[in-house]
Amino acid sequence: MPQNSQVAYLRPPDPGQDNWAHQTHLLECQLLRSQQLHTCSQATCLHIQNNQLLCKCCAPWPLSEDVYVDERGNWKLKRTFGYINNYCPLILTNLRCNNDIKINTNGKDTKDVTFYVTAYAMKKQKKSHNLSVLMASALAYHKNDPWYEDIHERNRLLLYCCINVINREAELSGPQVVAYIMGYGNMFKSHNYAPLYTSALFTAIRQMFPGLSTTTGVRSVQGNHRSSGSLFIWI
Repeated sequence: MPQNSQVAYLRPPDPGQDNWAHQTHLLECQLLRSQQLHTCSQATCLHIQNNQLLCKCCAPWPLSEDVYVDERGNWKLKRTFGYINNYCPLILTNLRCNNDIKINTNGKDTKDVTFYVTAYAMKKQKKSHNLSVLMASALAYHKNDPWYEDIHERNRLLLYCCINVINREAELSGPQVVAYIMGYGNMFKSHNYAPLYTSALFTAIRQMFPGLSTTTGVRSVQGNHRSSGSLFIWI
């Protein structure tokens, strides 16, 4: 089957058609050819090890006629071709992208996946994790650039250099950059909040219940005594 580089832009099969199952199977085969097929090359995965040219992805992978898990916890998914990695048909046909699935049990693999996903989602700072070193480099440049004799101007320039070097080395995620460009700010809020002025609330409660006393409430709280006539106890 020839590779179709435009398969990701094709319309999905219409479920109302009689040959929907056949069209879906044909789409899956086209996606397998263009997205899931691993092709070894020296520019991507081939490297020399012990005078042998080997694939760093360990392709071709072992074949398996069925899905199984043995008594030692070793598992294999069904694979009839050594250069196609394990995939989910629903993810492949709906997202039109390469995917790789595996079983994560309690063990090292689950721990590694947890750390990887957390680090990927949080966008950990690799280059600027040590801010003191970055600011020290800015200080060294600042000392070697005596353009200003005024102490206030030199301090302002030093702060500017520190902020500039931190911003230059910081790694920002794509959604964060888009949020800044669109003017969304540093956070998203699903609701709009209004300030609550408690002084007006206390005044209204005291007018409705003249027997309440804020002074009594303060004494009760400080003396660890509960009073039914305390406004603070109600709150």
